[in-house]
Amino acid sequence: MIYLALNNFIGRFHPLVVHLPIGFLLLGIFFLLLSLNERFASLKPAVSFSFGAGALASVIAIITGYFLAGSGDYDEEILAGHQLMGYITAALAIAAWLLFRRSKLAFLTTTRFVWVTAIVLIAVISYTGHLGGSLTHGEGYLSFNATSNKDLQRTRDFNQALVFRDLIHPILEDKCAGCHNSSKKKGRLSFASIQSLLKGGKHGAVIRSGDPAASEMIKRIQLPSTDKKFMPADNKPPLSSSESRILSWWIRDGVSEEDKKLSELKMPENIREDIAQFFTPADTLNPTALAEMAVNKQFQIQKLPAIPPSAIEELARKGFQVRVIHYNPDLLDVRMDPAPDSTHRPFAERIHDLLPLKMHLVWLDLKNASLKDADIVLVNEFKNLHKLNLSYNPVTDEGLKSLASLDYLQSINLTGTMITERSLASMKFKELKSVYAWRSGLTKLDSASLSAYAFRVIAGPR
Repeated sequence: MIYLALNNFIGRFHPLVVHLPIGFLLLGIFFLLLSLNERFASLKPAVSFSFGAGALASVIAIITGYFLAGSGDYDEEILAGHQLMGYITAALAIAAWLLFRRSKLAFLTTTRFVWVTAIVLIAVISYTGHLGGSLTHGEGYLSFNATSNKDLQRTRDFNQALVFRDLIHPILEDKCAGCHNSSKKKGRLSFASIQSLLKGGKHGAVIRSGDPAASEMIKRIQLPSTDKKFMPADNKPPLSSSESRILSWWIRDGVSEEDKKLSELKMPENIREDIAQFFTPADTLNPTALAEMAVNKQFQIQKLPAIPPSAIEELARKGFQVRVIHYNPDLLDVRMDPAPDSTHRPFAERIHDLLPLKMHLVWLDLKNASLKDADIVLVNEFKNLHKLNLSYNPVTDEGLKSLASLDYLQSINLTGTMITERSLASMKFKELKSVYAWRSGLTKLDSASLSAYAFRVIAGPR
């Protein structure tokens, strides 16, 4: 076990040292080309030194790469090519160092030999780097074809969308593909296709069709972010609560290699609401676009302090799911999960835990938080909110009247509440674009009634 741990430790230095030979060799080529001009003849000793440093760095990169390759997390064919090109690069670097140490050899100063040396080294370095990029970021990463065939095939039309290609795979690609793609298979697990996902990794299947609670993938993404098994790892952005619910629904509904149309599937209204966010316009922007909008419109004159990691860890311990969706300023997406039966802490007490970071919150998910009419006024403290989820709380028109000072609110979810048309008619939020009100107290659900407001209303029967 100690031997394996040491192998992993040495291997982790490869991404650090692998750039050193590239830098030294390119510097040597630059000096070599300059030295063709008599004015820069004094650079000739630097050529030998740069190639020598590049040769040494190449050997170190090969050693660390050998240990990293032992993890078994990479595509064997591309890995073999990358290793071979690494050996060739090191051999050429050593040969160049030995040759240019003998600066008195006449052919070393000929223009043709210098240019051939430069072109060969640049070509070998470039192709080696291409294979390395394909290993870590997916095959074809360093190619001119930046848009894959799958990207071209995808659609944002809900009626035409396929469940895996257009919904599930983009979520996994965004949050998981950095470590689990066709070339880099951490834990021998790839999310590149439905077949590779169902195959699982070195620890077995990660999906148990029909049972999300027993599926390792769902277990990992729902762990506290402080847990060493939490996924995505390495401080990468976690899945949003909507993304997590969608994956759980997909597994519960029964995963199949046959990709089906979303419009043909039966789904709960709350899941339909989550899915709609991937196929609707600006009010449900992705986190990056939302955060940039917030910075441009809202936070240029607000000097928000940086959030210490300890503050986020403390909220996680208290039952909140917290995601940083923008840095400098730090902006948060926070979900308040239902209080554990063992605590019985009232909403007013739990919302108080968020007040130290209230100006940082732009998304707040209070679904199923046992929020009552009297508690609504407390939400006014979060003045920078863009998106608010109050679904499945016993909220009425009377309570919603006290929600008044959210000048930046763009989207509010009132699914499963008791609000009626009175609430819609009284909403005066200046930036409001969408109201989700499935299974609420609304009685006029025809398109003419729902289109009568200044904002979009998405609703359906109980």
